[in-house]
Amino acid sequence: MVTSSTTEISEAGAMCGGVEAGAAPEVPCAISDPPAQEISRGDPPVAERAASRGRVLLVEDDWLIASLVAGELTEYGYEVIGPARSVAQASSFAETTAIDAALVDLNLAGELPLAAIALLVQRRVPFLYMTAYSALPDGVDCAAPFLEKPFSRAELLAALEKILQAPPEA
Repeated sequence: MVTSSTTEISEAGAMCGGVEAGAAPEVPCAISDPPAQEISRGDPPVAERAASRGRVLLVEDDWLIASLVAGELTEYGYEVIGPARSVAQASSFAETTAIDAALVDLNLAGELPLAAIALLVQRRVPFLYMTAYSALPDGVDCAAPFLEKPFSRAELLAALEKILQAPPEA
C-alpha cells in the first residue's frame, strides 16, 4: 500500500493528513459548522456594530467588574479604553485619549476620581457614574447620570446610548 504524504480533503471539507491513497480516513476529521449567529434580539452583526459605536473609557478598579463591563461593551461593538484602575490612570486617559464617552466608578481604591471627572467635563466628554453608592458622595459636585451597581447588560447599554445621544452642554 502507498501512503500519501500530501493532505487530502474529506467529503466534509476538513483537511486530513496521512491518508492512504484512494482510501477514506479512518477517523472522520470533519469540522462542524459554527453555530448560527443569534440575531433574534435585533442586534446587528458585530462587524456592522463596530463601525457605528464609539470609544469608551472604563474607569473601574475591580477586576471582575471591569472584565464583565469591558466584555459587554466589546461584544456590542464599542472600543474599550482601559480599564483605568487608579485615579492617576483615569486622569491620564481622560486628558490624553480620544474618547466618545466614559463610565466612571466613584471609588478607586478608596479615592474619588475627581481629577478625571474634571478633565472629562473640561473636554465635554459625556460620562456616567457606575457605582454602588445610592447618592453622590461628598466632594462630587458634577451631575452626571447614575448607573447603580449591580446593573444588567440592558441597563448598561441603554445608559451608554443615552449619554452618547445627548447634545453636549454649553
